[in-house]
Amino acid sequence: MKDYECNPSLKKRKKKQRRVPLRGRKMKTVRRQHQANPTGKPRADLLKFCGQFDREEKDHGVVRNLEPLQQVSCRLGDSSCANAHATTLTRTISSIRTRNGASLLALQRQYGNRYVQRVLALAQGRNRLDGRIQRYDETTQPASRVWETIADISTGLSPGAQAARLIAARRCLQRLFGPMHTITFDRWIPAACRRSTTGYLHSREWDAFGHCWIGCEGTRRCGGSPTATLGTLRELQREIEARTGGNPHDSFSQDMNNQALGRELAFSGGTCYALCDGAHRTGALDLSAPVRVCANCSTYPAGGSDGPCPSSPSTPSSSTGW
Repeated sequence: MKDYECNPSLKKRKKKQRRVPLRGRKMKTVRRQHQANPTGKPRADLLKFCGQFDREEKDHGVVRNLEPLQQVSCRLGDSSCANAHATTLTRTISSIRTRNGASLLALQRQYGNRYVQRVLALAQGRNRLDGRIQRYDETTQPASRVWETIADISTGLSPGAQAARLIAARRCLQRLFGPMHTITFDRWIPAACRRSTTGYLHSREWDAFGHCWIGCEGTRRCGGSPTATLGTLRELQREIEARTGGNPHDSFSQDMNNQALGRELAFSGGTCYALCDGAHRTGALDLSAPVRVCANCSTYPAGGSDGPCPSSPSTPSSSTGW
């Protein structure tokens, strides 16, 4: 982008200064510029791009309200620590503000993903993102190489780049919620039911598998550090909501521990499904949460139904986990 393309006055001034005939390569350059814009006036889309470029330059430089994201230092599964942080973590990523007071999420919706990608690219010292992130196949590519250039970037980033990276990871993780639900209920529960000797499966078991899978797959596709940060924030937010009249959340420790296990397993060989299923088989998953409901194995995979567990009374709940 030339200076005069974003500043029409510079364009006119350059025209007045051309008194020496142009020859060779310089003449060809001027001719191409004239053919692209024969009137000498900036086009509407060019002006729009210039204004957007200027705003982006200003917006991603300084970020406010990022401190709560950097102060999460609770020990894994420490509910009392989560409660202590409740007041400071009510403002999460959605409340991060740039220097001029605009929300980064709002800026992303306004300008598109290019805004976040551009800041991420600057953080990497590159002109573009690694395309392998979008084409990753866990069956053919080693997990440790998917985010080899940006998985461990943390302290060296500017606040704006840190926030942009978390926003990009948030969108990445949101795209995994659907597959997590499908893999858990359509594939894993029927497989676990075939191993069951009781004919039913506790809700805390599929909840544990789902958190392990999202921790593993999120690390491979979206980066380990942002997956850990966003996973912690999500569980803390649910804890806060539960203590302010929202849906009950009695699986904080289990969710945190199984997400952490999934992030560790991400650097092992095999698919996240196989790794987390193996963790269930060997008893490595945290199953400390209360039993809410049970899956009736006789109804899976054809539809599936949940209800009270035969061996113990079930506590009514509006949610089965996650």
